This record gives sequence, structure tokens and C-alpha cells, in this order.
Amino acid sequence: MNRLQVATFPPIGRGEQTAAAPGAFQPGEMQRIRNGLLEGPGTILQQSDFLLADTCMNLEGTPTEAHAVCGIFPFQVQGGAASPSAGIVFSFDTVTNKVYLHQLDESNVILRTFVAYSTYSETEPPFMTGFEMFNKFYFCDYTFNDASVRKGMGVFDPTGAGSISVPTHDLGGAGAATLRFKGISKHRGGTILGWGYDDDSVPEAPAIIRMSKYTTPDTWIPDTTEISAFRVPVGTIGVGIISCTMSGQYSIIGKQSEVFALDGDFSSQFYIRQISDAHGPVSVVGMVSIGPAAAWMSETGPVVSSQGGQPKLIGTDKVTRRFLNYLDLNSSWAVHDSTRQRVVWAMRRNLDDDGNQLTAVDKTELLIWDYARNAFTVSGTPKTIFCVGVTRGPGIDLAGPSGVVSSIAAANIRSNGAKITWTAGDTTPDVTFIVQYREDGTLTWLEMGTPGTPELTVTNLLPSTGYDIRIAQVRNSQQSAFVESASPLFTTTSEGTVATPTTVTVDEWSSYWDQLKNIHYGFAEIHWDPYQADPTVKMVLYNSVGAGGSDFALAREISRVDPALGRYADNDDHARGDQVWYWAQMENEAGTTSTEVLATPNPLTFVAGIPIA
Repeated sequence: MNRLQVATFPPIGRGEQTAAAPGAFQPGEMQRIRNGLLEGPGTILQQSDFLLADTCMNLEGTPTEAHAVCGIFPFQVQGGAASPSAGIVFSFDTVTNKVYLHQLDESNVILRTFVAYSTYSETEPPFMTGFEMFNKFYFCDYTFNDASVRKGMGVFDPTGAGSISVPTHDLGGAGAATLRFKGISKHRGGTILGWGYDDDSVPEAPAIIRMSKYTTPDTWIPDTTEISAFRVPVGTIGVGIISCTMSGQYSIIGKQSEVFALDGDFSSQFYIRQISDAHGPVSVVGMVSIGPAAAWMSETGPVVSSQGGQPKLIGTDKVTRRFLNYLDLNSSWAVHDSTRQRVVWAMRRNLDDDGNQLTAVDKTELLIWDYARNAFTVSGTPKTIFCVGVTRGPGIDLAGPSGVVSSIAAANIRSNGAKITWTAGDTTPDVTFIVQYREDGTLTWLEMGTPGTPELTVTNLLPSTGYDIRIAQVRNSQQSAFVESASPLFTTTSEGTVATPTTVTVDEWSSYWDQLKNIHYGFAEIHWDPYQADPTVKMVLYNSVGAGGSDFALAREISRVDPALGRYADNDDHARGDQVWYWAQMENEAGTTSTEVLATPNPLTFVAGIPIA
């Protein structure tokens, strides 16, 4: 077969499944399911007897009694597949000792199959983990095996015929090596965190976390500068990192007895702070991100940390608390179903119904937390659970940014700043941008801002200095690659020079009728492209009334204002028939002035108090 077999969950009925792969499950056949997938309220899971028959196939398409699913993840990039993509499923073949990657469509049909790891013969079966980023799928084997025998971080590129690579990287240690992480997590949509591995000279590093700061994670670079892929020891060195996930803008780094929040990204300094109390709810198995919060299973029950804040136990009812007493909470594996707004933990039992100790290592129970209603559901399954996961559906994967930023330009260039504009590739209302700049010829990018519209003004630049700009789009916490400007995009003016104002226009402000004098009076408002406030520079406004008004030498000053205001109301009383020209000019404290700019339209003729061009 070429399809994952699915049964409704929670299961109903009794009986025993045949040794063949489960087909359309019928009532009376649900007591025992040989590695069948169960699908229900937020859950797809895989039984673990390794007698799956043809749920997943090898590359030759031959049914085998060896495959078992060991990872299920949403993945929305179709690439060269024949149908829209819904997910990635990993399966482990105990005959060939290979781990396969299967790309699924929206009906759980396997579109195509690849070998993820050609040899996997370790003592512990693989538990795959991974995520979609930059239109690829990044994965690694999450195991308790030594780092020296882990298979390394892999990359699935769905483009064309599709390909899988396990890149090697020079990490400044013993030359090119695979990234033998214990697990990986996405940080702010543009950085990979990998933990439990240092380099091939000292592979086992349980408390080390690595990040690719300024590069796409396919190409990590040596630890030679602060802007490269680098390593950070987290907390107590002897206590290993168990799991990581996002909590708003932070990443939660979970250890058995310590929990930390990681802030910062490629445009700012990373820093880590501990957020757990000593002996608090800190065991972090079964950790998932639910957008602004991270949820996990602690030694005392389910826990949530919102926006990188203090971990807090989630309140459970009496039935749930009794249920948790029977379970080994440290064995939890979790999945987040964003469609139904719930987290599902799969766990093993410690005790039977009579309180007797159990030694089986298989997971058999589910705890479901509906976080939208803060309600819990508990349920056992007919047999052991090997894998739990979700595939894509409405709401599972929110759309990332589309298109490419173009036409990056600079205007209003002065000695300490400029206005940056660009054309967005994605014009949907919820897209924001990351704008970074650096001195031309240097390596370090600094964040200019994160505007919601395609323009931004930067200040505090150095005079007579060239600057490069790069811009990325962000949507639903997913970031596009950066697009860089020409090098340099602009050069600031020298100190003492003053930028010429741009886009100076005049609009009607108001008018009134003087009944005593039987005359209409008009007021006008002058607008210009606003500059950020600069205490050393003023916008000087002039006007000329009557014949000769087009000659700036005949104009008179009417105001000095902060350029950042962007407008000025001329309160002179202009009577019917007056023709008025307006001028604008910048001037600094030293008295240096810019070129004067004649506002448009001009002249304005006040007819009945209303300016007419």
C-alpha cells in the first residue's frame, strides 16, 4: 500500500486485529491495532509492535513486516510532489536498518519516499523531530544514544525531484563534521537551535546549545566571530538539555531541574535567563509551542510558560489528578493540534488500577489539554503508542510571507540619518518587516526597526559614511530570507551640511468670513516629507505675497519648526485675491542652510478665502 492507515480516535469496540496491516477498521476490531494510525481530536499516533506490514513501504514499493512510524509533522511545501503537501512522516525499517522520510498529501497518501538515514542500528529506536523553515524540512534523530553515534541534522529539500542531505560543517573544532544534535528547535522563525552536541573532538555536550546566527542553517560557519554559528553552555554543565520550543519571542530551554528563556536573534545579542524556581515544576519532557506560550509535562503535572515567563502548573480537575498519579510523567511525548487548540501528551503507566508497579516502557495513555477552554480529557488506547503527531490541516500551519522585497531605496539623506523605502513582496495586512543596516565594508548588521509598512527612517548614523541595508518579511512568526540593497545604498552627508527638504506641498487648512469687514480670510497648511527629530536642525518656512513672490529673495520668514512635525499651519490672514508662494529650507545651529524648495502647487490664489492653485 502507499497510504497511512487511519482509524478514528477515541477507539471503540472490541476484538483483535489481524496480523496484516489494518485496513478500514470495523467495529469489533479495535482492541488490538498493529501499528495502525489513530486519528481523532487533534491526534495521529502510531502503535509500536514493529509488525506494521505495508503501512509504509521501502523505496522498491515492497510491503514489509518491519516498518513503524517514528515521527509525524506538518509540512506545507509541495515542491515537486504530485499533490499539495500535508506532512512529513518518518518510518524505521528494522530489516534494512534505514529511516525513511515520506511526504504526504492531504489524504495521508504517500506522495514520495526518500532514505533519511541509510544506517540506523543503535540500541534505542529513533524518535525523529523536525520542523519546516525556509521552505525546507530540518530534522534529526532525537535519541538517548551517545552523540558519537547520532546521525546528524538532515535537510529535506522538496524542490523538483526532492533531495535529502546531511551537511557537514566546520565548527571550529575538528574540521568538517555532521551536526550530531540530540534535538533541534526553531527560534523566531529564522534560527535553528541544536543541543547536546559540541563537535567531533568533544561530541557529548549535554548542556551545550548551538545556533546559526547570521546564516541559513544549511551553511553553518566557523566560530570565528560573534556573527557566526556559535555555542553557549546553558545552566549547570552536568545537567543536560531535554527540549526547546518557542514561547512568543523567546525560546524555552528545558533541563531536568532548570528552565531558561533565550532572547535575541541575528540582529541583537542573544542572552539566557533562568525562569524556574529551585525544585519547581521544571522537568520538561513533552514540550510544545502553542504560539505565545510553551507547554510541557513536569514531574508534578502539566506546565505552561507564557512569553518566557515563570513556569506555572496548569490547574487540573480531581479525575485528571488521579489519572496522573498512575503515570510516569517523565516519559511524556507531546503534539500540538492548533486546529482544535489542544495539546496531547502520550505517556506510560507507572501503576495498574490496583496500584501495583508496572515495568513496561511502552506508552499507553493520553492526556488531552484543551487550552482554549482550559479543560482536560483523559483516555487510554487499546495498545501501546510509539509515535504521536499531526499533519497539516486548516489552521495547522499559518501562511508565511510570500514574494520578495524589491526596490530598496534611500531618501532624505542627511549627516545622521535617512529614510528607507522598499516594495513589499507580500502585501497582506499582517506582514511586518525586519530592517537592518551596517556600515559598508563591515560584517555586523544592526536592527533598524520592525515596521508594519514599507518605509522607515533611521537616525544616529555617522556623517560621511556609507551604509548597506537588508530587509526581511515576517508573517505568522515565519521570516523570509533577507534581501540586501546595493553596497552602499547611500552615504550620509558630511557634518555641517544640511539635507534639502523634499515633497513640500500646500493644502487648504481652513477659512472664515469676517462679518464686520465683509471679507473672507483663508489659512493654508504646508506639508513636507517628515524627518526624524534632529535638535540641531530646524525647518524654516517662508512666504511671498503679491507680485514677485516667485523670487525667494523677496520671501519673508514665517516660522521655524521641528522637521519631524511634517506640517505647519500658516495663520496669516490672506484676503480674497491674494496670491501666495510658500518656500521651505533647512538650517542647522551653525547657520548652514539647505537649498530652498518652492512648495507645490504655486502660487495659491485665495478666492473667497479658499486657496486655488
